[in-house]
Amino acid sequence: MAVVLGVDIGTTSVKTVLVNYESGAIIASQSEETKAYTKSGALHTAAAEQAVSFIFRAIDRAIKRLPRDTVSHVKAIGVCGQMHGCMLWKRNCIDLLLEKLTTFDRMVDCLTDDNVSHLITWEDGRCNTEFLRSLPPSQSGRRIAKGYGCSTLFWMQKHQSDVTKKYDCSATIQDFLVSILCKLTVPIMSYHNAHSWGYFSQAECTWEEDILRDCEFPVHLLPAVVPPGSVAGMTVNRWYGISPGVPVLAALGDMQCSVQAAMETVTDAVLNIGTSAQLSYQLALPIPTRCVETVEYQPFMMNRSLVVAASLNGGNVLMKFVSLLQNWVSELGLECPTVDTIYSRLLEGGEMLSTLKISPLLYGERHCPSVLGSVANISPHSPSLGETFTALCDGLIANIAGMLSNETLRNAGILRVIGTGSALVKNPILQAAVKRHFDFPLVIRSSSDAAIGAAQYAIETLRSSKHSKK
Repeated sequence: MAVVLGVDIGTTSVKTVLVNYESGAIIASQSEETKAYTKSGALHTAAAEQAVSFIFRAIDRAIKRLPRDTVSHVKAIGVCGQMHGCMLWKRNCIDLLLEKLTTFDRMVDCLTDDNVSHLITWEDGRCNTEFLRSLPPSQSGRRIAKGYGCSTLFWMQKHQSDVTKKYDCSATIQDFLVSILCKLTVPIMSYHNAHSWGYFSQAECTWEEDILRDCEFPVHLLPAVVPPGSVAGMTVNRWYGISPGVPVLAALGDMQCSVQAAMETVTDAVLNIGTSAQLSYQLALPIPTRCVETVEYQPFMMNRSLVVAASLNGGNVLMKFVSLLQNWVSELGLECPTVDTIYSRLLEGGEMLSTLKISPLLYGERHCPSVLGSVANISPHSPSLGETFTALCDGLIANIAGMLSNETLRNAGILRVIGTGSALVKNPILQAAVKRHFDFPLVIRSSSDAAIGAAQYAIETLRSSKHSKK
């Protein structure tokens, strides 16, 4: 039985899936928290960094729990992950890692600062508004935001130039994984991730190198860029029982792969809420020259595009609220319940509407980075914990609805909203808020995560290649 392996490297967890090549059926899937956030090496309070070794340990655990006899029949690998993040590494470390690569737990000891940097995630806030204003405008007219790979490299070139001089490659964490599997001396990046780094011309499919060079940007660190669906290379070692010579696709964006797994027709909009949140639909017309400030136009599959309202506030806000409750309990000198216990109690409380209004923009938004969260309509009758949590969930959805309205969706021919992502799938209170704010049926898809989309696209690519050879 031929199968395809999909791997998604998310912000807080990694997911792996095996998909039947012929039928498209999901055979097995696994998820593993990375617990990779680190403060060591992050010299700025707004930094958001993750230890690459922790991420690869999580990938190792997730793959090892897949059925071993089925993994040996993998005929292609599709990879995706958090798009905006940036990491750096030394070119010659790939050979060192491959000497140990049969499983990732054997090579993590080599993922030291001498060979790789931390992953600087999309949540990184070192590029504040003042710094972003100092950067050159993109030729494409696209907004350049904090957490974008190119913004991060600009900041490091100015404030930590020893880091940009130490390494000679940079890309996303998922591109690094592909580089290891295929022994790439120059990393390869798909249009998905390049677009999300900024200073990438979607029309020309190239980096805006002239602008970058003029501003002393470390252009030599940029990866080669290829269309989505391109084969980056072949596995060079036997890996978890997977044979050498298996094609590995250039890594895709996790948002696009989530949409790929969930969307059935062009009349579907997809609302994905994980660590962050995105509401998107497929664009049937050419990209307009004048863009709405609250949405982006991102490359999708097969030369198509997506209209995306990408919020920085999603499941991360709910987890911050849980953490806040933990801190309060600890400050009272009481025994602190676990995260899972608190979250379960919040969900058990059910939907409790009140007049309380919460705008939970803890992380701002790319179109309004200086606007943060607020609470309104607090009365003498203090809101209960359930009312507060309901207002928090409602505020998250109200924010997304404000970025991409019902009217815009109707005009685009949308007939329903497909809900995906762990934060939405597991939270009926959040689902109820979606139904309040959007005038479309909500269909929840619990098995439509990005790893599945990456595997599905690998299957489509292989079939298309096979057909073209005929």
